[in-house]
Amino acid sequence: MEKLFFVVSRINSVLLLLILLVGLVSLIWMNVNNNAWQRRGAVEVPAADAGSAQSVMLSLGSLEDIPGTDVQMGRLLAQEKSGKFSSGHYGSGEGARNLLFLSGKDKQARWLFKEHKNRILDVTQLSEQGTDTCKADKNCVTRALYIEFVTEAAQTRQGNSRTTLSNIGLSKVDGTGLTVLLEEVGSVLSYRMEDADHLSVLYQKSAEIRQARISVVEMKLLSDREVIKVPGAV
Repeated sequence: MEKLFFVVSRINSVLLLLILLVGLVSLIWMNVNNNAWQRRGAVEVPAADAGSAQSVMLSLGSLEDIPGTDVQMGRLLAQEKSGKFSSGHYGSGEGARNLLFLSGKDKQARWLFKEHKNRILDVTQLSEQGTDTCKADKNCVTRALYIEFVTEAAQTRQGNSRTTLSNIGLSKVDGTGLTVLLEEVGSVLSYRMEDADHLSVLYQKSAEIRQARISVVEMKLLSDREVIKVPGAV
């Protein structure tokens, strides 16, 4: 009887081990399959060319129409290689590295930046009605694009700092004429169209809350004033 119990116990142990092995293999297969699906249409770019500490996968997101124009815009998205997996696993997306613009019937293509090394934090269509309101109004016309981004130089300079300083600029709807109007911005608190021609941006720079007033038509900084000081640490 003792031998029977011993044999049954060994069989149960072997079955449990097999179940664990099957589960582990299934998890690995699902991870590899999901990773392969994420890479469809993506191109791996070496760290030096991507302006990153590790190689990244770049892929073009879906195109969106810019109302009132014959231009479409698409974001070049990036996924940085995860340090936890040396076998080519790519972690969560880290945002857009560039913007692609396709104009006219012939789809004339151009990139916003010459290289894909900057990190784009925000892209918003500006119109007379406000910010991004054209998406819900077919009669609306986009006049310019509001773009917040971090340059490659700033990424290298800031390293592992918790503060990411960005630049704010405007470009024409076809991606040309990008003009940087504010630099070394700590954080953007809000921005809105004051009227048909002027954009107001409330932002923090160092220990100051500042308000910038920008001409959308001329893509020009009209004023930049301090609103209030931010209290220091107690």
